[in-house]
Amino acid sequence: MKLDKYLTIIILAFILSRILIFVTASFALTLDEGPIFYEVTENKFLNAFSQYDSAAYIDIAENGYTDSNDKYFFTKGTYQWWPAYPLGVKVASYLLFENIPLAAFLVSNIFLVFAIYFIHKLFTLKFSKKNSMIALSIMLFFPTSYFLSASYSESLFILTASLGFYFAYKKEWLYANLAAGVCTLTRAYAFLIFPVLLLMYFKDKEYKIKKIDLKILTFSIIPIVLFGFMTYLYFTAGSPFKFMDHSQTGRGFSYPLHGLFAALIGIFSGTAKYSFYHIFNAAILISFIFLIYRLKKHNFDMFLYTALIMFLVVSQNTIEGISRYIFSLFPCFIAIPLLLKDFKFRNIIYSLYFIFSSLLLIILTVWHTRGGLFILG
Repeated sequence: MKLDKYLTIIILAFILSRILIFVTASFALTLDEGPIFYEVTENKFLNAFSQYDSAAYIDIAENGYTDSNDKYFFTKGTYQWWPAYPLGVKVASYLLFENIPLAAFLVSNIFLVFAIYFIHKLFTLKFSKKNSMIALSIMLFFPTSYFLSASYSESLFILTASLGFYFAYKKEWLYANLAAGVCTLTRAYAFLIFPVLLLMYFKDKEYKIKKIDLKILTFSIIPIVLFGFMTYLYFTAGSPFKFMDHSQTGRGFSYPLHGLFAALIGIFSGTAKYSFYHIFNAAILISFIFLIYRLKKHNFDMFLYTALIMFLVVSQNTIEGISRYIFSLFPCFIAIPLLLKDFKFRNIIYSLYFIFSSLLLIILTVWHTRGGLFILG
């Protein structure tokens, strides 16, 4: 089967971006300044992709959920991290002599390959192949694309969310809800795909009760999956809402844009920790709010999905992780070529983006592979 030229370019963008990240990570390991925060494995390369929350996912895959883990400083347990990704890692580890860190790294990147493919198929259902190619290339070279290859749930989230939308547009409601069910178990706000898919179903039935068929029963999958996990938490941790306990990380829900306002005050007052990272995150947050607004003009389903997730993201007391959460808003990337399609100098803008974004990707990959959020500032 012959690949179309746009998919070929996407594959090339994937390969080049991963090479850039992996080579940069290898270089970062040669630096003498500052220790890597989490020593998850003796393999230094794998350890570079096992920082921050990765250590929690790997610990869950190795030991299941626990009330505390002094090794990784999870003194209040690991219940706030969701099970789909570590479960996938655990299953994959049986094929790799139970090497959990290796399984986590490989699983993330395999999920990413499939995610890119199905996001392309999703985008080309509603937009041109060229615009899909541009959007995915921009995403792959995004400055925090490190997290798509790290031992995180990001790649699994965007794979299952894109599959949910793809099958929904194909009116394959069982497959859409199965994918969304897995998605729901990747992170706290993933359940927001449920009302969007349900609205798409009713829209397909023209909002007429007479047209509703038995396929609506497939929408019970997501609540059942969520209820099952909450039941597990109730019997093992004593509360079905244990996943909402963020006292360990200091994160929590607040009023909308609290985290952004707090970051801006800290930046201008000179009291912010990691000032450059807060400036970067604030810029990304404002840019993606604008992209969500622009997306409404082109696809209401994707607009609603991204708007709901953004509302919860900006209703946290910090924007520290916003540049990672951005990948959950993957439909926003298609808004970029749509915004610039009639702009005379768009090719210059794209060229400048890939140059400066690649430089930032190198800098942030060095920072993150060495646990920068913990050891700097």
